[in-house]
This record gives sequence, C-alpha cells and structure tokens, in this order.
Amino acid sequence: MKAIILENDIELRLLSESDANELFLVVNACRPYLSEWLPWVKEAKFEKDTLDFILSRKRAYREGKGLSCTIRQKKQIVGIIGFNIIVASSRSAEIGYWLAEKVQGRGLMRRSCEALVAYGFESLNLNRIVIRCAELNVKSCAIPEHLGFVFEGTLRESAKIGGQFHSMRLYSKLASEHL
Repeated sequence: MKAIILENDIELRLLSESDANELFLVVNACRPYLSEWLPWVKEAKFEKDTLDFILSRKRAYREGKGLSCTIRQKKQIVGIIGFNIIVASSRSAEIGYWLAEKVQGRGLMRRSCEALVAYGFESLNLNRIVIRCAELNVKSCAIPEHLGFVFEGTLRESAKIGGQFHSMRLYSKLASEHL
C-alpha cells in the first residue's frame, strides 16, 4: 500500500518502526483524553510498548490480517487508523481509529475513514466493513453515521474501558452500498 493523500498536507501512511518515538509522544501527550475510550492506553507506558505494537501490526499486514496507518497532518503524526482485523475468507474487516484531541472537530477522521473505506472496497476487494464505537462516545459514533454505515445494533457491555463495562454500537457498510 502506498500512502493515501487526502489533501496537500494530510496523508495516511503505513506504520513503520521509525514512527515509534513520535507515536509514543503523541499518545503520551493525549493519554488522559485517549484513555477515556481506549483500553490499551494504560498499557502503552513506554516507547518499547509502541514499537511492539507497530511490529505486531506490521506482522498482521504481512499476513493479510490487518492494516494500520498513521494519520499525518503537515507530516506530523496526529492519529492512527486501520483495519484492526481483516478476515480474508469472508472478505470483511473492522476499522479502528483515534485522533489527537488538538486536531479533532475539523473532519479529519471522517475524511481518513472515507479514504480507508474506499481503499478496502476498491483495492482489497472487501465485501463488508464494520466499525464498533462505545455507545457514549458520541464523536466516534458520528463517523460511521456520517459515512452512511448502517447501525446494526448494540453489543451490551461488551468492552471494558477504565474499569467499567461499556456497550458498543455496531455499524457496517457493504461493498454494494459503496458509491
């Protein structure tokens, strides 16, 4: 996969080992904000944890089981987006994403998801893409709703975040619905 250019100063680029330090610093700067909805943040305490994450995501990519990209604005990492899971046998994938708090509210994540969805359907020949969001995470739930994903239902108390169980909203989009 080559980098996906969204605009002159915004791109999605495959994760690389060279991203470890910068990515760790972004997560560390956003730790209180990100930990509200992402359970892995508490475990990502050191740059080595970030490097281990990158290596695991690169392995998933080589095996055709995942794809993870940095979201870059003016060449700086401001978030992550990708297919956390790709299931080749069913031609399906699940999107995961997060964005630094300082760059939210500008449509950056919506455009990043839009580009990844197009890549999934057009280049990976996926049939189904899903997004799961914590029910109370209104900003995250707005993304699939704006992109025309279909709300399929609520997975009751299916994720444990910050010591509490949260219900997750499940959204999907099929290749036949992709314009």
